[in-house]
Amino acid sequence: MCANNTNSNTLRAHFEQRARHWFERAVPNLKGLAKVRVQQKLQSLSVVEFPINLASVVSRKASGVQWLQELQTVKRLPLGRLRSEKSWVLYLEFMPNSRNGRQVIFFWGDRRPGKDPLYVDLEDGRIRVAWEDNRSGHTQSLQGTLRGEDYGKWNSVLLHYNAKSAQFTAVFNRKEKQSAARRVLARPDRIMTVFLGSGGPGFHRFRGRVRSVWFGNVRDVGTK
Repeated sequence: MCANNTNSNTLRAHFEQRARHWFERAVPNLKGLAKVRVQQKLQSLSVVEFPINLASVVSRKASGVQWLQELQTVKRLPLGRLRSEKSWVLYLEFMPNSRNGRQVIFFWGDRRPGKDPLYVDLEDGRIRVAWEDNRSGHTQSLQGTLRGEDYGKWNSVLLHYNAKSAQFTAVFNRKEKQSAARRVLARPDRIMTVFLGSGGPGFHRFRGRVRSVWFGNVRDVGTK
């Protein structure tokens, strides 16, 4: 039954996502009653829930990195006392201005191949969160989609690792939700800093803005 429920929820989310896409494209070209009906359909589509109570989480000081101001340049920040083997959350908002080339929005690592515990990047309409185990060199990732109308607007990414269930969940723009069992643990082998707006000095700089970054440990209790 559990597997059937999971498949059903996945299919429902897929169809809702596709319906939302086509309804949003249709609205600007409609008038009168037809436009009203499509707008009502859009409102009836469910918004993807976060796997945690985000408001409660970000009201506390992050054990890893916290940056609330709007940022348009590269910022290097020291990582606090985050324990990546415990449950944690990364949340951030970003406004992309260009679709061209790979752009790194958030980067925890030092650019050694297979040695970057966590990063968020954007390329050709795809937004990805990826994490690496420095001991094994293995990588795991989840990704969502950015449409043309998402550029020049604020978007959001949330990645939650639940250590109790060994599960990663990513939510992109409150519209797409992806989950995966843990195959790789985001595990550093030495102290590394965090870069906002690039993958390090001069490395795949993000051509846009970043704000509301929260990266830290959370409790397993209260998750959904």
